[in-house]
Amino acid sequence: MRSGYAMPVKDNVCPDGEDDAVVSDNDLLAAVAESDRDSFAVLMKRYLVPMVALAYRIVLDREQAREIAQEAFLRVWKHAHKWDPDGSATFLTWLRRVTTNLAISRRRRFRPEVTLDAIEDLPSTYTDGFYAVAEADNKRLVEKAMAVLPERQRAAVALYYFDELPQAEAAEVMQLSLKAFGSLIIRARENLKKALAGSGFEKGDAS
Repeated sequence: MRSGYAMPVKDNVCPDGEDDAVVSDNDLLAAVAESDRDSFAVLMKRYLVPMVALAYRIVLDREQAREIAQEAFLRVWKHAHKWDPDGSATFLTWLRRVTTNLAISRRRRFRPEVTLDAIEDLPSTYTDGFYAVAEADNKRLVEKAMAVLPERQRAAVALYYFDELPQAEAAEVMQLSLKAFGSLIIRARENLKKALAGSGFEKGDAS
């Protein structure tokens, strides 16, 4: 982590020796609030990889995506004692929100040059008949198209099309009304269609 503090990630560890798969996020957070590193490691095991993937789809830089995800988990470690298990958001929604906001902020600060390396974890299809992407060349075109989107549009696409969240959940992550998020997705999709058309992308249909 950028702070120089790194938590070890262990397999199959959780409070009282229980199977980590059956321990709820809220119970793990309660243990983390008591500085339980094993419970923290379980949360990282569950969510670090998807948070890195989410951050990457916004900043388009693998090293920065790892740093962003680690920074998000550092906030979990520092603020677990403030977590309200009866609050309106789930832990995963909150973690996605933190990761998304950190990634948008990082992208706006640095705006790095985009590399067009193939995206190994890019899904071969999008939901709702968005775009069928099967070949490496098309994956590169999609990454290039994503790079021209404003940060918030890119985040909306990452949550809705890549993470396949329902619009209501993605809107909650971004702290937008459902109507506002829908408008953001529409603008993002239109901009992606234009960028992909200009790049010679012909597969699939965004309608």
